[in-house]
Amino acid sequence: MEKHVFNYTGKDMKVTLLSNITSVNKEVDFMNYLPGHFVVSKAASEMTQTNIEYLTQYSSDHSPLAVTFMADVEDIGAWDVTQTSAFYVEEGNTHLKAVDGILYKIKEDDTLEWVAYPKSKGATELVLPGNATSINLNRIDGIEKITTVTLSNDLQSILSPSTLFTNVTKLVIPKDATSFSPEILKHFPKLETVEVEGGNVNFKSVDGVLYSADGTEILCYPCKKTAEDGKFAIPEAVTSIASYAFCGSDRELEVSFHANI
Repeated sequence: MEKHVFNYTGKDMKVTLLSNITSVNKEVDFMNYLPGHFVVSKAASEMTQTNIEYLTQYSSDHSPLAVTFMADVEDIGAWDVTQTSAFYVEEGNTHLKAVDGILYKIKEDDTLEWVAYPKSKGATELVLPGNATSINLNRIDGIEKITTVTLSNDLQSILSPSTLFTNVTKLVIPKDATSFSPEILKHFPKLETVEVEGGNVNFKSVDGVLYSADGTEILCYPCKKTAEDGKFAIPEAVTSIASYAFCGSDRELEVSFHANI
């Protein structure tokens, strides 16, 4: 038997939507209290965006929302609501995982894909889990506050309807990172510097520029890096330059090449 939410007369901040909840009355009334935390069942995760907006509109107008997905939820549906402050996932869920309030999808190879960001999180720093290999976001609200990103060990792709990290000025390569995909640089249009954590044996940073550990390849020259006199001389040890290594630069930069390039 299907059930519908008509009103709420309790006083608990945390409200669990039962496994057979399928829709919400447009005039849903939270008489005594505005819930700030919804626990979402599989059926509730499949409700339409309109139904979810009915359910969350009053709470989101007054305070940020936390959303917990039960163990059987496979997809977040339309629960990527504007005022979300944090996502959580119940233990035992094999499809979704929350890290630091950010929601990821568990892929078949057990790596992670970032699929939702809590819009009212307000953080200026983002640290991706080590096994996150892709980003696939439909909405990017709230991400504009982030200025520093620590990448995962093997981030391969970023899918987004628009430029993702519009205000990030610093990228950090973690000590266990084994690869770097210069193709992602188009999503960092204000990048000024790249740092490499101590102990990394695959990469190094010199004056904010990212190189292979042996210094023979330039992987990233930050597009907003301020070069002395507007000039950059390729070091003698460099023999190759990665595609997109100078991606996104909108300023004039005089690059000097040597004979070994």
